[in-house]
Formats: sequence, structure tokens, C-alpha cells
Amino acid sequence: MESAVDAQRAHWEQWREIHTGGFTVLAEKDHGIPADRDSIVQNTRFEPIFNESDVAIGQSSHRMHGRRHKQTGRVLEDVKSFQKNAQDFLDRCGWSLTACSTGKEQRKSARDAYALFAAADCKDAMQFVLAGQRAKFGCTDASCPKRCTRQRFHGDAAPPRAFFDQDAWAQRCRDERNPQRVEEDQPIPPMPAWGDVPLVMLLATQDGTPFHVRPFNGAEKTITLNAGDLVIFRGDLSHAGAAFDEDNYRLHVYIDSPVHPRTKDETFHDPAA
Repeated sequence: MESAVDAQRAHWEQWREIHTGGFTVLAEKDHGIPADRDSIVQNTRFEPIFNESDVAIGQSSHRMHGRRHKQTGRVLEDVKSFQKNAQDFLDRCGWSLTACSTGKEQRKSARDAYALFAAADCKDAMQFVLAGQRAKFGCTDASCPKRCTRQRFHGDAAPPRAFFDQDAWAQRCRDERNPQRVEEDQPIPPMPAWGDVPLVMLLATQDGTPFHVRPFNGAEKTITLNAGDLVIFRGDLSHAGAAFDEDNYRLHVYIDSPVHPRTKDETFHDPAA
């Protein structure tokens, strides 16, 4: 069935690149998804993210995300339009189609879009507060190098290489955190088809935005994005947000697969990190 669905996919070279290397990069002229950096900066209500397992009240982060307007509390138009445009692009390319392409599991969906903000200055870092409390600013990490440091390498929707490497796939199938866990007395199912793998999209809003990746088919490297560049990568690609000496804003959206559901707010750290 996958081969029949593949006949409906456009940009086959980039589609193959995503699934053999883990990601592809498209310029704005090739994807047509706009972004208004000034609007994101002025209107987004950001809150801290940390990508660690334990977050304490008072702990601070130079990395923030947000999807709501700082005045109205409604979902920001920039975020809503990015999510819609991402879905439209995938539908036009046939990249949203799953391998079966029928029934409830026929299409991947763009969900949980956010604006991302990396704050270079410690005064702009945000602290974790109790629900309902006012935002608090200022880095509380005594060992902070006075900038936004690189993230740990991780997968967004699954452990790194979970849908690519047979051993990693078997480990995911047995993982107790996996909602589709396969019991020990059951055989490991076949590796997923490309069309069933969840994806992620990251849109740069300014030139010189670095992004670290560990491709499936090569050594770790840093790619540099310019304003309007869109990275489309698999949910099991090991990647890391870069260190920043200047403030940086991006847009991020999950492309969820109904065949392999993502657990919301869970990050899968790379043991090789």
C-alpha cells in the first residue's frame, strides 16, 4: 500500500531525504509559509521550558515558548496561521498521508504549534512559577555562562532513531512509556513505513540561526538557517537547539501521526548526549 500512496507524494527527493537522513531544509520560496518576527516578539506571552525531567519552582531557563497573545490570552494569529499553513503544505505535497491512507489513520496532523524564544541575556531568562503567579524574570543558575546554552540532544516524538534502527525500534516497542507497548510474550512488529512516522517542522525567523542534528546517515553537524528556512525532520531525529549569544525566535509545530501517537510534553533524551 505504501508504494501506491507514494505515487501521490510530490518532492520525492526531499521526502526520501527526510527518511534516510532524518531531515530536509526548504527555503521560503519552496514552502511558501510566511512568518512575522516583529509580531511574534511584540505579542507572544512566553513561559519557560527546560526539557529536563524535574523542574523546580524558581528554576530558570533561557529557553521559552508561547502560543497565546500577551494581552488577550487567545491563541496568537501568527501561531494559528503557521499551524494551518504547515498542514496545507503537507497536504499539497501528499506528505500528510500515512501508509494506509484510509480510515481514521489516513492523515498526519499539524498540532501544538508554538513560538520559541532563546534569550541571550540572563535578565530576560524566565523562572518557573506556581500556576496563576505573575511571570518572574532573571537567571537563577549560579553556574550560567551568561548566555543561552545548547540543549541536550533529544527526539521530539520518540527516542532517537526509534523508527529507523531495528534495535531502537525493538526497545521502543517494549518501553513502558510507549502507549503502544508490546508485551514480552508478543513478537516485535515490522518497522514503520515512512508515511507513518511523525514529523516536526521548525521555521527560522532570522538569519544565522544554528540547529544541531545527528543525521541517520552521517556524523553530527550544525546547519545554519536563514529567515524563512523551514526544517522538516522526523520525530525520532536526535537534535538540539543551539547556544545563542543573541536573542532568537523560531516557530515550531508537531506533525502527529495517528499510527504512532506522540505523548504530549514528553522529551526523549539521546543517551549519546
